[in-house]
Amino acid sequence: IIPEQSRTYDPGGCTTGLFDHRSIIGLQRAPARRYSRAMKMKTPRVKSPVTDFQIIYSWCADLKTIGRDLRSLNLSRRVFWEIQGIIEANPKVQTHGLFNRWMETNYAVAAAIGIRRQLDLDRRSISLATLLSAINETICERPDILSRAGFIGNYRPELRPAAEAQFDRLVGEGVDRVDCGLVCRDLRRLREEPEPVKGFANKRAAHWDRRSQGKSKLGELDVALDLLVELVNKYALILHGGSGGVEVNLLPDWKQVFRVPWIPPKKRAQNKSRGL
Repeated sequence: IIPEQSRTYDPGGCTTGLFDHRSIIGLQRAPARRYSRAMKMKTPRVKSPVTDFQIIYSWCADLKTIGRDLRSLNLSRRVFWEIQGIIEANPKVQTHGLFNRWMETNYAVAAAIGIRRQLDLDRRSISLATLLSAINETICERPDILSRAGFIGNYRPELRPAAEAQFDRLVGEGVDRVDCGLVCRDLRRLREEPEPVKGFANKRAAHWDRRSQGKSKLGELDVALDLLVELVNKYALILHGGSGGVEVNLLPDWKQVFRVPWIPPKKRAQNKSRGL
């Protein structure tokens, strides 16, 4: 056996004193590999044009993600306000405000961050703001991408008169297509109406700004969330003729947790004896 360090290579691709099949095969295939690699570099790949259907399909996929997020926010709001109703209706549980303040703070911060998430204009993010911006830019290049004819095509023939009326309500009576003006108006509402919530999320929930920030109200969260729900339902109808999927229905027995003592009687007696 010839030591590795003492092997010398001849021009034919074999090692002196040892026949190496891999060397010969490698030399034979190397030019072919280089040629193939060069051909791939010289031949540019031609991308097929993106169709209107593919664009609308991607918008619908983003809208589905947005709808799931808003449904979660809507569920939190519904649960929070129903618990507030339980507390308000029962003076016996209004003994100390710490628990309710804790619940209000957690709900407000989570809701504000969730609403702020839908106002993000970073193109790397999926949000309602980026979706409407993409729709607006695409309509400028493809004015007929969201046409009345395409909208009516989502419905069965016997439902097309109702589809005509629906398009009139969504876009405007007698209008043939969704134009940039309609989307720009919705973008303006999305920028202006939730501004108090956005300020709270940026300057208090996510960061603590050195500048003073006015107190936010729970009603402002409701206004902002109602706007998001309205716009998601509107564009869900425009894009695919269906619902945005943001409505929630709570099961009747979800309040069962409040119908049992949270602290068992024995535990209450032990806590009382300890002064807790």
